[in-house]
Amino acid sequence: AGEDEHSVFTATVTVDGVETPFSEAIPFSASLGDPSSLVVTSQGQGSYSAVISTEGMSAEIPAPFSRGLEISRTWSTPDGEPIQPDDPLAVGDLVVVTVTIRTPRSPRTVRNIAIVDALPGGLEPENPRLMTSASSVLGGSSNADQLEFLDDRVLIFTSASRELRTYRYALRASTVGRFAVPPLEASSMYDPDLGAQTEGSSLEITP
Repeated sequence: AGEDEHSVFTATVTVDGVETPFSEAIPFSASLGDPSSLVVTSQGQGSYSAVISTEGMSAEIPAPFSRGLEISRTWSTPDGEPIQPDDPLAVGDLVVVTVTIRTPRSPRTVRNIAIVDALPGGLEPENPRLMTSASSVLGGSSNADQLEFLDDRVLIFTSASRELRTYRYALRASTVGRFAVPPLEASSMYDPDLGAQTEGSSLEITP
């Protein structure tokens, strides 16, 4: 929340019953998560403005497509058994993710490709630098320019060519529930005509 140049006021932001004061001299800014209620009250002269922005995954998932790129994502157990979308997991289970990409028709190598694997709730990235049961099942991956493990997604920055490139990493089931599995996405950072997206699915995690 902020003020115009003629404002002199005191105000309060109340989020889920917790009050935080602000004024024309002390703006209020915070990450609110998912509040059930938010109230702004003020006293004084002039006016103030409030800006609220949200971010997250859309509930409506676009249809899969392939424009110059082909991508796929499969899940398996550490023993190599495929995990189907309707196969329930249990808390603590390890999921080996295999992502592939290629450019089926391009005679050249396409650089600066970003692959985004947005994770469903209930799954967390398994740190590949730690010595866990995942370390012995992640061999055979192609080299990526950069691989980032965030709380809610895995990012792969790489190149693509006619030769199939494969990337593997591990996720750990951590929370009981039923979750939407977002589609896998890939795009060229410098060529908007190149892109691909797979289908989404759902996931159940049991105790």
